[in-house]
Formats: sequence, C-alpha cells, structure tokens
Amino acid sequence: MGFYKAFRERLAKFKLELAIDKTKITEFGRFAAGNRKSKGLGRPETFSFLGFTHYCDKSRNGKFRVKRKTEAKKFKSKIKAFKEWIRKVRSLVLISDIFRRVRIELLGHYTYYGITDTLRMIRNYYDIVIRLLFKWLNRRSQ
Repeated sequence: MGFYKAFRERLAKFKLELAIDKTKITEFGRFAAGNRKSKGLGRPETFSFLGFTHYCDKSRNGKFRVKRKTEAKKFKSKIKAFKEWIRKVRSLVLISDIFRRVRIELLGHYTYYGITDTLRMIRNYYDIVIRLLFKWLNRRSQ
C-alpha cells in the first residue's frame, strides 16, 4: 500500500479528507537530490507549509538537512499589512503607542518565524519595518 492511499485512509478514520486541489506529491528527502540529478531534473522541489518554505540542503559537515525560510508570499503580505497600518495610524496615535505596537509586532514575528535558518529573513523584516516606520513618521505634520 502506498503512502498516499494509507494517508487518505488514516484521514478518513477521523472523518477528514484531502483537498485534491491543494495536495501535491513531491520528491523530497535525503535521496531526492541524487534521484533528480540522475534524471536530469536539477534541484529537489520545495514546498510551503505554515508560512515556511521547506527545501533540501546540506549541513556544514555535508549531511542532509531540511531547511526552512519564511515563505515569500507571507513575507510580502506582512510587509504590506504593516505599511497600510502605519500609514493609517501615523497621525492618529501617540508616537510612544506606535513604537509599543511595532515592538509587539516584531516580537510576534520573531517568536513565530525565529527558527534555525531564518535569520536572514528575520533581519530583512526588521530592516523593512524600521525603514517604513521612519518613512511614514517623518511625513507627519509638525
């Protein structure tokens, strides 16, 4: 019995089913790179789950590792939402309240996305948020 069939049966036990339009079977894992290279297909495919893009890579000592980075679509949507929020509240709220809210937003982002291999994306998020914050606060009237 294949994994796909066994998984569907397992879900059926709990009265659940797979969304066929959202389900994709990919070659992923320790031997995926070698198998795809022998077929002439290039690097293994990636997949996105829970806001992270998962991809095959190697550790510093050359062993297989699943690595993760913030999903690009989620990253862009969070930046867009922050930009809209800061534009709306820049002149309605005290600056101290804005900074308090930004601090909470950054801590929440760090808590969720702050796992191994995501440091670059976390730093990018921080830099963009700070740049947007000062851009919009500098547009306040005196």
